[in-house]
Amino acid sequence: MGETIWVNLQNMKLKESLGRQNNQLQAYHPVEVAPIFELPSIDGSPFKLKDLLGAPIILVYFAPDSTGYEKEATFWQCLDDTRSKSGGFMFGVANAEPQAIKSFQQKHALRFPVLLDTANIFAKLYQTNNLPTIFWINEKGIIAGRRFTSLDR
Repeated sequence: MGETIWVNLQNMKLKESLGRQNNQLQAYHPVEVAPIFELPSIDGSPFKLKDLLGAPIILVYFAPDSTGYEKEATFWQCLDDTRSKSGGFMFGVANAEPQAIKSFQQKHALRFPVLLDTANIFAKLYQTNNLPTIFWINEKGIIAGRRFTSLDR
């Protein structure tokens, strides 16, 4: 159980879109159940993680006011495009005002929904302050992977 598990993202065809040599995801506490949370989306509708359990979920934690996210944004949208073909859900999570998030989505042509975390609920539950970070939650509600993406730095 304590050994590191590596998942190769090459099967998701992200390697070609990023031009990267190392597209591996380190498993993150493979037996840790994903903390359940409820956050509003930028349009105000409620999002409850528990309502989606049973399907794979990707959560991207980011700050829309940070500069230099061009490659990350391309990676995230490619990830969402790939995910949409195989099922599951993908959401961004950001601690920012809705207008800042909408501007960021438009600038980077992001089509996946983004949730508001103005009280840092997600950051505390998922014990992260690294921006941006991607979390993979499997069908059983287990955090299957975590990746800090800093492609532009």
